[in-house]
Amino acid sequence: MHIDRVDIRDNTHRSSDSAVVVGIGGIFGREGAEIYISDCHIVNNGWDGIALYRGASAIVTDCIIEEGRGAGIGVTWDATCVAYRNEISAYWKGIGSFGTSLVVARNNLVHENLGWGIIGTGQSTMEATNNVVYHNGNCGVAPWSTESRGRFINNIIVENGWREQWVCPCVGVWNYGDWAKWVFRNNIVWNNKAGEYEAIWDQTGINGNLNVDPMFVGDGSFRLQADSPALHAGDTTIYNTAGSVSHIGLYGGPQAPP
Repeated sequence: MHIDRVDIRDNTHRSSDSAVVVGIGGIFGREGAEIYISDCHIVNNGWDGIALYRGASAIVTDCIIEEGRGAGIGVTWDATCVAYRNEISAYWKGIGSFGTSLVVARNNLVHENLGWGIIGTGQSTMEATNNVVYHNGNCGVAPWSTESRGRFINNIIVENGWREQWVCPCVGVWNYGDWAKWVFRNNIVWNNKAGEYEAIWDQTGINGNLNVDPMFVGDGSFRLQADSPALHAGDTTIYNTAGSVSHIGLYGGPQAPP
């Protein structure tokens, strides 16, 4: 199924039973569904933006997913998802891998969510590269079980923790899992409310990780200034489209926006 340039919005009807927290989601895939979702606006719905279950798979690109309960992109059971160049905001959670799922998240802007930005939990695998995780309510990114695994590479994780602790500490990176199962390199982790790391040692200066202002252009733009320390500071096995070593953040790597 191809879902291209569709607005899915304002589905906010709820059960009259106020004790039941449910709602109407944007796009749900299950029982082996194969979905290609591109250039959609999934806005102001009552539950998850995109949810995948039971063997479903999806490629999600260039979407705006904002304002709802649950997760902006939530992938569980044994579903799989490749998500790149999406903007996800104003959900309880940004991008999450649950169950035994696999998520590849590249060049996404995950910001202003109430809890965490990106999480890998259950027995899932989360591969998060070149994302910006900015100003989420509690933590930026989190390995959240001893059986989850994956990679966080070339991400900018900054200024998270603007609300009282809810689902995790107000830090950049919260380790609630087995850190040995995660690769964490060439990330910028900076200026998070309660510190940069929780339940792991400071990663600054280890495997190319930095604790510096990434120097965004500002005014809602997450492009990098000409003297940003994130320029060409990414993992040396990942390249920009021009062939140079990747920048850290949204505008680095092969899936970078123009």
